[in-house]
Amino acid sequence: MSGKDLHKEAFDESTLVKLDLYRRYVRAWIPVFLNLAVDRIQIFDFFAGPGKDINNVSGSPLIALEEIMTALAQRHKNNPPIHLYFNEYIKAKYDDLKSLIDGTQLSGSVKVHLLNADFPTAFAKWGEIHSEEESKHIKTADLLFLDQNGTKQITKEVFSRITSTDRTDFLFFISSSYINRFKGQEQNRKGTPIEEADLINMTTKTSHRILCDAYKRWLPRGSEYYLAPFSIAKDHGSNVYGLIFGSRHPAGIDKFLSICWQEDKLRGEANFDIDGEHIVPEQRTFWDEINVPNKLQVFEMHLRELVLSKRLTTNVEVYKYALSEACRGAHAKEVLDKLVREKKLPKQRFSISYDSCGLRGAVPKPILYNGDC
Repeated sequence: MSGKDLHKEAFDESTLVKLDLYRRYVRAWIPVFLNLAVDRIQIFDFFAGPGKDINNVSGSPLIALEEIMTALAQRHKNNPPIHLYFNEYIKAKYDDLKSLIDGTQLSGSVKVHLLNADFPTAFAKWGEIHSEEESKHIKTADLLFLDQNGTKQITKEVFSRITSTDRTDFLFFISSSYINRFKGQEQNRKGTPIEEADLINMTTKTSHRILCDAYKRWLPRGSEYYLAPFSIAKDHGSNVYGLIFGSRHPAGIDKFLSICWQEDKLRGEANFDIDGEHIVPEQRTFWDEINVPNKLQVFEMHLRELVLSKRLTTNVEVYKYALSEACRGAHAKEVLDKLVREKKLPKQRFSISYDSCGLRGAVPKPILYNGDC
């Protein structure tokens, strides 16, 4: 898919939303590994652009550097080297980026590597670097940002390579509604996981959500890996693009979902009313079910069934289920507390959060059922 050059004009509102979500995740991600025993922190930005727009608003390379400098100024337990790999294929933009980086004062622990390559070459470079580090038992934390223009770069091979890697979180951008607009043309979804069945219920609004669900089919069966979408309306809603976040660890998805639910307090997944429910939080009705978005109603229905049928029997299982549904521990706790109020579960306290359930080595706490006490 070809498109206009975003860097020849000021970033529009949808681009600013995307960059703000990226900034907030980098801001949450960097301090984690400044306080853990890792040998190296690495950020790979495969479509970096010139670094800023015509109004000098920071693009993704400067955002990463700004957040790193802020984090390094705070107290932290570890001081690993931080390597940033910025790739830009278009030579003029690469030259602008290089001039920008050359004029930026960096901390001694921060090193920037610039690449002028197409995506397959740059991605292969990441693979080589990661494989070499693994062979030398260098423990790294990687964040990959893939801000593609279109839909075609995140192939199954690329997706599988990323999701098979430990301590690697990723954010990739995709022009989701392009697939919906041309759903009758198979070549326009080539390289994506979208199948004919996905297109039946796809609309412009839901295109990104459905696309994220389709990517889950590319995950190995039974693997514990988390994906979550955030849909972004563009051109007054006539187009929907979005970010897909992926992480193998509960800490990563928990942080991303926290940001999403701050941005979208009703559904945690869009900067618009994705389901057309017209709910206004400040104008609650007397009927509770009307105040609750359908997403949370479906989540509650499924979680109730899983808990009462004893397919989920511990706080850790419930927490991880919530993350897999792009909900937070607090949403799950609310459902379980409601089951207690309805006397479908005996009175008990539930601890469902990253601190109690997501930390490596967390001890699961069994859910008590009627007759257990």
